[in-house]
Amino acid sequence: MSEFESVNNELACQWEIAGYSRTLRAAMMHIPLAVLFELTPLCNLGCKMCYIRLNNNERDRLGRELTTEEWLQLAREASEQGTLHLLLTGGEPLLRPDFEELYTELAHMGFMLNLNTNGTLITPKIIDLFAKYPPSGGIAVTIYGASPETYDSVCGSEKWFHKMLNGLEALSSLSITLSVRSTFVKANRHEYLEMHELSKRFTGSYGINPFVTKPVRGVIRDIEDVRMTAEQAFRVDREYVEDYRQREQGDVLEDEKLTRQELIGEDRVRITAEAAETFRNIPPSVIHCTAAKTQYVISWDGKMLPCLNFATPYTLPLEIGVKAAWDQLLEESMKIPACPECKGCEYADYCMNCPGYLQTETGSFEKAAPYLCSLAKVKKQLDQNR
Repeated sequence: MSEFESVNNELACQWEIAGYSRTLRAAMMHIPLAVLFELTPLCNLGCKMCYIRLNNNERDRLGRELTTEEWLQLAREASEQGTLHLLLTGGEPLLRPDFEELYTELAHMGFMLNLNTNGTLITPKIIDLFAKYPPSGGIAVTIYGASPETYDSVCGSEKWFHKMLNGLEALSSLSITLSVRSTFVKANRHEYLEMHELSKRFTGSYGINPFVTKPVRGVIRDIEDVRMTAEQAFRVDREYVEDYRQREQGDVLEDEKLTRQELIGEDRVRITAEAAETFRNIPPSVIHCTAAKTQYVISWDGKMLPCLNFATPYTLPLEIGVKAAWDQLLEESMKIPACPECKGCEYADYCMNCPGYLQTETGSFEKAAPYLCSLAKVKKQLDQNR
């Protein structure tokens, strides 16, 4: 490792420590540092595993999207409560006809803006917008394959593959933080290495999600035949990690494989573990992450939720104001029961049994989810065999 790399790693660790400290303090003071605006449930892609996508008729049956002014009012109130980070997502947020107006006004408010997009609707006008008001939090583009054929299988049309490539090419010309990530299902898992290679043409930041949960909040979609089994998901996950290690560190002998501590640094591992344990004791303690502690979601129809995986509890910020809704969300979230089936389970330390996942998978906070159970069992077995 060069001296420059060593200094950079040390600085990154220091920034990460400061970030954890700020987030923990905000959680203890119940300040919503980070907010997510789910601008629309609509999307131009037809991904079979999507947890939120609705068509126009389905959306109109379930509710209505917020107006430009309603989003801006919520943003103004969020800023008054101390919110720094604002993530815009969907569906596909660029489908909003008012996106340019909305984004511009939010940029003027001083938020650290992030954007999630599928990258297929990037036009010269959008590039000019991001050049004028760079999203300081960065843009994350999700890709679903490394070939037109896979995009046709997963997203419904080959044309979206070429539009995604054009979008990434245009975004990579900007002075922004650009990241690429992939959601893996049965139809695209064979291309996971190729997708990583594709991402490297545009950015060094790449992440994967091989664990797909069921849809939420009125979305009807059968994903059992789409998502991978626990064994398939972890095989992709572990193979990707090993591939990453080899790319970053070079080929190593089997008995010299890097530990997680060696890969990302002992201090960062320790800090992450300490932060996670501290968050467990901050109300609502049944939720182990930052949801309802330092962050919340405003859904496309105006509900304030702990995170995207929840259908309930929710509050109504447009009716009672953001501050009152945020305080009420904490009260309601503290009523979420712990799953009795999960208490004392031998796989608890390996399980993603957060209340939101349980509710999404089973419709209840108090029922164990077979898919999550299978993931936990495979993870424990893999960890013990390492």
